[in-house]
Amino acid sequence: MSPQVELLSCREAQELVPLFVDGELDAARMRAVALHGAQCALCDGEIRQLERLQLVLRDHIEQRLAGVASEDLWKRIESKLRKPPLPWWRRLHEAAAAWRWQPQVLWPAFAVFAIAALATALYLRTNAPVGTTGGTMVAGAEPPAWIDSLEADVGSVAVIDDLQNHTTVLWVSDELPLAGGNDR
Repeated sequence: MSPQVELLSCREAQELVPLFVDGELDAARMRAVALHGAQCALCDGEIRQLERLQLVLRDHIEQRLAGVASEDLWKRIESKLRKPPLPWWRRLHEAAAAWRWQPQVLWPAFAVFAIAALATALYLRTNAPVGTTGGTMVAGAEPPAWIDSLEADVGSVAVIDDLQNHTTVLWVSDELPLAGGNDR
């Protein structure tokens, strides 16, 4: 017993024709498109036209490839490829090698530089103006003022930070909030 072949409409067959010509359909669909093409002149013409186009393209590509010298093809391709960037430590090592520095000299020099940078940062941090080590800066105050804590004898105080605009707003109200949070 032979398997039953699916009958396709012209619209269904025409959607499958490119896949049929490329051989990308499963066996059942290949048989269905072939059967439809044998019975429909319009679809058969489209199949034949795509097959001819495929042959013309294949011949054209083969002619173009015949003129390419394959011996140095990969060398030409590699020369046009962009090499991935080297990590910073590898670039530093290559620069040191180009300057004929020895790693025995380079790493201690790097360590001295790092210690000097750290000492400079610590010196600048300890010599900062008084009151600039924490808290919130008061806008427009000359010299700048910093708020480390806030106490109030009023009904309510709100501190609103707008991080996007780098703004801090202090809102002070001498009205006591109502129980339950209802405004009247």
